[in-house]
Amino acid sequence: MALRMNLYGCQISAIHEAVGSKSDTLLEAASAQVADTLNEESARAKAIAWLETLIQTGHPLNSARPQPSVPEDGSLLVSHVETEIHVCALHCLIQGIQRDDWLDLSGQSSHWHHSAISALYNDLAACGFTKSTECPMELFRCLESLNHGTPLFGDDFRTDWSYYSLLPTNEVVGFIQALKVAVEFKRSIPDFIPEHLRETMVISLTDEAREFVTELSGWLRQIADSGQDAYILWW
Repeated sequence: MALRMNLYGCQISAIHEAVGSKSDTLLEAASAQVADTLNEESARAKAIAWLETLIQTGHPLNSARPQPSVPEDGSLLVSHVETEIHVCALHCLIQGIQRDDWLDLSGQSSHWHHSAISALYNDLAACGFTKSTECPMELFRCLESLNHGTPLFGDDFRTDWSYYSLLPTNEVVGFIQALKVAVEFKRSIPDFIPEHLRETMVISLTDEAREFVTELSGWLRQIADSGQDAYILWW
């Protein structure tokens, strides 16, 4: 199954505030979303149980826990992972707290498959941008967030068909700036390179990568201009 990008604007702080809020109204709204999203009864029950934990009891964010490490006795590393059920539950929680002004760009963005991220990275490497002094580290960080996700509660994802990425506004702005530099980049080829080799060298992004970057930057700009954070659901 090809993962598709579903891009939204949100407030990450509102998600944090919902955790441990003990809001019966939110739990009811989010649970109703689960019922509409998951077909399998056991999966629905687990997702709703996780929502009850998040909303009624609360759960520490992964940023509040020590990073997983090998114990002193050398035994196996213990890691918390989020599955499709946890991804679905968080999405339903976000839908439950969604505000009228939060942007929904999923209909526009979902025609892009996950492969566009890896294709973009390959293009950036092929034209020499990733090794140039013009390439900002922010680009690597944001592409990594899109490529592998940013779990809120687990240390990682273990899913076959869904995960999510959250980018705060400042990272969205940095990402936009980095993408602008990338799309304008044109590699300079030394004069000593023979003409027959110069003609085969890739010096800038492909047309498809440019199209993806242009559309992604436009959506991210809408989110940044609205003072919102970016939420990307891949499924």
